[in-house]
Amino acid sequence: MTDIVSPTSGVTVSKAPVRRDIGIKRRYAAERRFQAYGIAAITFGLVFLFILLWTVIGKGYTAFQQTAITLAARIQINPFEPMTTVTVKIVNQLTGDLEFTSPQTLVAFALGITLFCITLCLNIYALYIVRKYREQYE
Repeated sequence: MTDIVSPTSGVTVSKAPVRRDIGIKRRYAAERRFQAYGIAAITFGLVFLFILLWTVIGKGYTAFQQTAITLAARIQINPFEPMTTVTVKIVNQLTGDLEFTSPQTLVAFALGITLFCITLCLNIYALYIVRKYREQYE
């Protein structure tokens, strides 16, 4: 139905392929525009991500700097002086400007390790006792 017969030459001319070519060209142009929009969106996203990371790193790098505090440590063993806990001693040892190789810091770490070991041993012993008496009553 889209064929036209020329009255002078008798040649049949079809208009359908011309319309298909125009539709395909439009489709390819739309696809190229869509790809360009996608590439532009990804580029803008990466640029703003880079700006965000640059800002966060630029303002937050100071959080990774090391600050040390020193305080003169005074530990006395006096039975008449009020008692304190090991954790309070550790906090008192680490309050002030201290270097990590100073004796006060090393003492605080030693107190922490000692506290950890004592607590671990007591927990293991308590677990042993609980298991022993649980078997007896069950």
